[in-house]
Amino acid sequence: MLIKYFLLFLVLVFIIFTIYENFSLGITEITYENSKIPKSFNNYRILQISDYHNKKFLQEDYFLNKVKATKPDIIFITGDIINSRNPKYEIVEKTLEEIIKIAPVYYVTGNHESRLEEFPQFIEKMKDIGVEVLEDSSLEVEKENSKINIIGLNDPQYYGKKHLFSKLKDLIKEDEFNILLSHRPEYFKEYVKTGVDLVFSGHAHGGQIKIPFIGAILAPNQGILPAYVEGLHKKDNTSLIISRGIGSSLIPIRVFNQGELVLVEVKSR
Repeated sequence: MLIKYFLLFLVLVFIIFTIYENFSLGITEITYENSKIPKSFNNYRILQISDYHNKKFLQEDYFLNKVKATKPDIIFITGDIINSRNPKYEIVEKTLEEIIKIAPVYYVTGNHESRLEEFPQFIEKMKDIGVEVLEDSSLEVEKENSKINIIGLNDPQYYGKKHLFSKLKDLIKEDEFNILLSHRPEYFKEYVKTGVDLVFSGHAHGGQIKIPFIGAILAPNQGILPAYVEGLHKKDNTSLIISRGIGSSLIPIRVFNQGELVLVEVKSR
């Protein structure tokens, strides 16, 4: 009988822990250094939001208070802002209207957006709100007469992988520090070949379900025991930062995998 009560206790603890992980949000802080970063951008704070999937938290202001607490200079949204299986545009629109008051917002699409026939109309709403929508395009951010180049690529589900990398090569500015917003982390080796300096991605949801001491067991387009699901990865002159994201999609829960905001403070060497 004691064993049964103990097992029941463990199940209840696991359920409570899972609920907590699915309705709470961590902040992961990363310091990134590069000699190409202009001195005027030293200590510049970049907040990455990814895979929002029209997430609704238990407390209405919880997410916005988390974003405000990071005190970002700029905000990047790296795709899947909507859950195509259950799109709730009003939630996302309200969120964007609030976070644009905190810092400038730059956005690129993910694979979920490509499934929605009405999403082009919502893109126009985003632009009206003030979001910089990067659709295979780039914008320079200027500070004290210095510039960095921010490139945003549509998810390859729109036009294909070949199109994505041909556009990227055209948009890189050789004499500037280049940041790429691109939803897919599994293309890291291809990003490295282009020589882009810093990439922000999402898509993998941190593996969605993790096993302690083993890690993520599955990620879209990477299969079993995926390599690129979270954190900072470096190869040659390119660094990749992957967010675990915030919401969920096909699998409705996260296990040992709390959602996150990623705060990157860049420093000039």
